[in-house]
Amino acid sequence: MLAITRRRLALQERSIVSCDNMTSSLKRTRNDSSSSCDSSDSISFAMTKRLKSDLDQVYVVTKVEIHKYFSILEDPFIYDFLVSDSCFLYSDKYLLAMVFAYFKRAKLTEKEYTRLNFFAALFLANDMEEDEEDFKFEILPWALGSDWKKKVPSFLQLRDKIWARMSYRAIVSSRCCEEVMSMEPSHWAWFRERATHHAGAVRSYVRDVDYCEPRGPHETPRGPCDQCSALQLIREVVNNDDEPDNSWYLSSSSDDESSLGGTISSEESDMIPPNTRFDMKGLKQTLNENSLHCDWHPED
Repeated sequence: MLAITRRRLALQERSIVSCDNMTSSLKRTRNDSSSSCDSSDSISFAMTKRLKSDLDQVYVVTKVEIHKYFSILEDPFIYDFLVSDSCFLYSDKYLLAMVFAYFKRAKLTEKEYTRLNFFAALFLANDMEEDEEDFKFEILPWALGSDWKKKVPSFLQLRDKIWARMSYRAIVSSRCCEEVMSMEPSHWAWFRERATHHAGAVRSYVRDVDYCEPRGPHETPRGPCDQCSALQLIREVVNNDDEPDNSWYLSSSSDDESSLGGTISSEESDMIPPNTRFDMKGLKQTLNENSLHCDWHPED
C-alpha cells in the first residue's frame, strides 16, 4: 500500500509540473507575441516619422520667390560684391544656389530677403562646403561696413539664427543645387563656375602676403588670376566664333585677267570659302587702270 501511495504521489507531482510548464510556455508565447506586436508598432511609427520627415524636406518654390531672390543678386551693391569675386572663390553658382535653399529651409518671408540675410547665409554656405575658409572673410566688410571687426559677433549670431530656423540642416546636395539652377537656367548667376585649379585649399607658405586679406567695397578688388584670365579670354574667343558670320570676301588682285572681266576660274572658285554670302561669280572690275592714275605729286 505504501509503495502504491508513493507512486500516486509521484504521478501527481509530474502532472503538476507538466501543467506548470505548459502554463509558463503559454505565458511566454503570449509575451513574445505582445513584444513582437510592440516592435512592429515601433517600426511602423519610425517609418511613418521618416516618411513625414521626407515630405517635410520637399519645398514648393514659386516664381515670386525665385524672382525675389534674383532681385537680391541684381541689387547694385550685391552685384558689385559678386563682381569683386572675379575667380568665384566665395560666391560661385553652387554657393548662390545654397543660399536660396537656406532661405526656403528657414522659411524666410519676402520681407526677410535682405542683403544682410543674404550675406549671413552665404557665410554659412562657405562654412559648410569650402576647404579654404579664409576667402569667406571678404564677406564681412561688405555686410558690416568699414568697422566690420566690431560687428562680427552680432553677424555670427544672425548666421546661427538662420541655421537654427532650418533645424541645423545646412548640408545641401549637388542635386538640390542643380534643381535650384534649373528653375531659371539662363540666369547669369548660374554661369559663375569656379575653375578646377581653384579646388581645394592652398598651403600657407605658397600664399601671397595679402592672399585672403579682406578689402571690402572701398578698396580695389582683386583681379582674376593669370589662369582665370586666360580662360576668360578663351571663352570670349569661342563666343565670338559662335556668333553668326556677317562678313564677306572680296578679291584684291588686279593683275589677273579674271579680275578685269569675265568669271572666276574654277581654281579660284575653289579658294573661296564655302560659307561666303557674297556671290563672287560675275564680279567685274568697275574701275579701269586709267582711272587709277593720279596726277598729284608731293611738293618739293
